[in-house]
Amino acid sequence: PQPAIVVPSDAALHWAARSIAPGASVTSVRRLTGGLTSAMYAISVADAQGSHHRCVLRRWVNDHANDGPERVLREARILEELEGTDIPAPRLLGTDANGDECHEPALLMSYRDGHIELTPKNSKDWLIQIASMLVRIHDSEIKAPIAESWLDQERLVVPEWTQRPDLWREAFSLMEESPPISKPCFIHHDYQQFNLLWRRGKLASVVDWVWGSSGSPGIDVSHTRLNFSVLYSSELAQEFLDLYE
Repeated sequence: PQPAIVVPSDAALHWAARSIAPGASVTSVRRLTGGLTSAMYAISVADAQGSHHRCVLRRWVNDHANDGPERVLREARILEELEGTDIPAPRLLGTDANGDECHEPALLMSYRDGHIELTPKNSKDWLIQIASMLVRIHDSEIKAPIAESWLDQERLVVPEWTQRPDLWREAFSLMEESPPISKPCFIHHDYQQFNLLWRRGKLASVVDWVWGSSGSPGIDVSHTRLNFSVLYSSELAQEFLDLYE
């Protein structure tokens, strides 16, 4: 579920407008769908010359506010690094890491046109573009924090409802092994179909860079395959792996 609706304060909107240009003002505000840990709003800003700018205000609210300062600064750094690459990503427009202006930790970035595509007409071309973009990301010379594992070993419990407990225990034993040795590179760390925006059949942008890290490329590949397996099929996940390789 999304965070409980916390409408941006007037102070937050004034800060966003000032980040665009002196004398600018917000003309519209719209909550964006998605966002499990932060509140996302699309904002239109008009500057003193009458030009309109579209941007996204990301605020860390409620239970996630305590982690906000670190995550704002982390994503801001990654977005700045991405500006020097050919990876299509939002541009950084402003940060309020401690919430001095917005009352909550906040980051302002450019709006990227596009939509999430979950039912492609040409699944092979869709997969090729997703795999190709991931290769471009992994080839980027970006310095980022070391990737952190999201695995909580204490939560690995065989569920009571399963009819195949041995299969679960086998999977858990794999989690205890050391990961394969691979050369670290820049990774998205949450690369999956819900963070990709499409326009006219083309992959137009990659969003949500707060977890950008330095780590094994297998982290991104396996995370994508997991999402493909759950939403589509293991066969599609395998095809993605073959295309990436």
